Amino acid sequence: MNADYLVKLFKSVNDGTVNLVDSLSVFSALSDLNNQSMTESDFFTEVLRILLENRDIECSALFLKENECLRLVSHAEWGQSSVNIKYFADDEVVLMLGEGPVGRAAKTELIVNQQCKKYPEFLNQEIIEEPESNEVIGVKITPSSILCIPLINHKVVYGVLCLHHSNSDYFDAKHERFFSLFAQFLVQMLLNNRYTGELESQLMIKTEKLKKALQKTASLQKDVHDLALTDYQTGLPNRQFYCNESQAALARSNRHGRDFSCCLIEICQFKNLLDEQGLFAGDKVLQIVADILKLQVREGDILAYLRGEQFILGLPEIDAEGARLFGERIIKVLEQAKSEVEDLAMLDLKIGLSTNDGVMSESTQKSLEVLMYQADRALQAGKRKQCDIFHFKDADPAISSIQSA
Repeated sequence: MNADYLVKLFKSVNDGTVNLVDSLSVFSALSDLNNQSMTESDFFTEVLRILLENRDIECSALFLKENECLRLVSHAEWGQSSVNIKYFADDEVVLMLGEGPVGRAAKTELIVNQQCKKYPEFLNQEIIEEPESNEVIGVKITPSSILCIPLINHKVVYGVLCLHHSNSDYFDAKHERFFSLFAQFLVQMLLNNRYTGELESQLMIKTEKLKKALQKTASLQKDVHDLALTDYQTGLPNRQFYCNESQAALARSNRHGRDFSCCLIEICQFKNLLDEQGLFAGDKVLQIVADILKLQVREGDILAYLRGEQFILGLPEIDAEGARLFGERIIKVLEQAKSEVEDLAMLDLKIGLSTNDGVMSESTQKSLEVLMYQADRALQAGKRKQCDIFHFKDADPAISSIQSA
């Protein structure tokens, strides 16, 4: 067998193997891109980088069809040691359909493989020198090769992939088959990427709408909850709120051996005020007293409107003497307000107190219901004795022995 033949055969097989490996590398890299989430600009630059790094291509460009024009979106070429890529965000380079080999590929939907003789930027210039004197005697101009592949899917043209090589007649039928397959793969990835981007955008919009709807629902639920636990007339929490909060506070006081006092406050002569001045005057007085009480309570105290002319207050960690001092302060503030607010002139406050001693044994600790009952009994006893403030522990033995209604 002829040695030259064997050399040629080996070279052919070797070139084919290298070409196959390069081709597989291209599609493998594209498949990896398909699994990544990226912007369209990043996608284009990565595609051209993969193409130049794995195929013997000197320059490549990607045009997208927009209406009846082709816009250059990405361009890549080899530098000294790496691929230089530029993304075009604006209409820097725009071709009409049918203009040049790129426009012709888009318009005819056919591959355009030709030498670049008409375009100066694609011509190769080789300086010819005199061998002995190195004097320039001329310039040899040779055309380069350009291959334009339309990006088509279901008979719709989406753009053109343009490839360039400095050698004339470089691109052959094998190149056309490979890059045609590459273009089909590319346009499908492009559409998938756009579809995924649209889905992500819609998902973000719907997620944001859902988030706002949930926030609005939560806000409405809170409003409904607040309304259910708030007295509309005074703006204070209602009896249900007081019972819920005081029950928890009383349980904490019992658990840690601390005092808890209940303070029942009643506006005396309130019914007379209603008879003489009407409901609107009564509402105004309730609001004024509510505002006074709000300014006097501590953080952690539990103030609420109970019913009619009565307010109730839970005082965590306040003993009997502390509750009495608090009541005296409330009455003093109301007396000061009488000189400023005419509607309060004929009114007085009566206060009934009860206390759960933190040192009581578990068997003698009082429930919230008992504390409220005792505060009410103390209030009634104080009114009979004409006392502004009266504590249940100071009541008659027959009354003090009562622990529940």
